[in-house]
Amino acid sequence: MSKLHSPKPIYVISIMVLFVLVTFFLLPNKAAAGMFNFFKKETVHLSPEVKGHAFNNGIPMENVEVYRDLKYDNETYTEIVKTDSQGRFQFTSKEVRSSRPNSLLENRIWQEISVKYQGKFYILWYLVNASIEPHQTITETLAKLECDISEDENEFELANIEDPNYPHGVLSRCKLK
Repeated sequence: MSKLHSPKPIYVISIMVLFVLVTFFLLPNKAAAGMFNFFKKETVHLSPEVKGHAFNNGIPMENVEVYRDLKYDNETYTEIVKTDSQGRFQFTSKEVRSSRPNSLLENRIWQEISVKYQGKFYILWYLVNASIEPHQTITETLAKLECDISEDENEFELANIEDPNYPHGVLSRCKLK
């Protein structure tokens, strides 16, 4: 009596490879591109332009370092600027190219702006955002930050114009409307 043998592994692999190739070449280009979309890189908006003033008890903080840390896809992007004589500081908008938006993993962007004064860091702005697109409220708010390190950190709920059911939760020492 002979034993039944399962198909040889090379035979099974060959059929699978053939199936993938036939499927790829017979599908319309858009469907095939969608099937392999996780390789495509997209622009990820990490932060809009930031313009602000840093104060200590209402007095402009001159020549202090302001840090902007942006985190996305296990990468941290840090920029440092110094305030002018009026306590003003500014960062340009920041975008990166990434294939992560096309993955099944959750996307989050961490934004932190802090000032270093007498060896201590004071958080001026902290936001975790799930969107890789710019948001009007965040853009407008970061364009005119007025922050005082003598103020306590407060939690704010900012309107989300793009998705009103999910307001933006912000931790800040700034005057936010």
